[in-house]
Amino acid sequence: MLDDNKLFRRDKIGRRGGGVALYIKEVFDAMGIETKQDGLECLSVKINRKANKADILLGVCYRPPKQEEEMDNLFYKPLENHQPLCL
Repeated sequence: MLDDNKLFRRDKIGRRGGGVALYIKEVFDAMGIETKQDGLECLSVKINRKANKADILLGVCYRPPKQEEEMDNLFYKPLENHQPLCL
């Protein structure tokens, strides 16, 4: 754990170890976005901005080096349309 930071994480389901994590400074108003894509090691966090500024959507993903093509398609499809992976 890092001081003055919020930890967002998504662990691999059904096994120990693996997954992704992201630390955001506590001064930011940030919230995790629930994921609907099973099997993808991804998480997204929305940072709320003030004074009529657009919110920031920040994400982190891990793609294993020997991932199957079917999982690659799930992973890359949202990126083609500049859409978040976890919405």
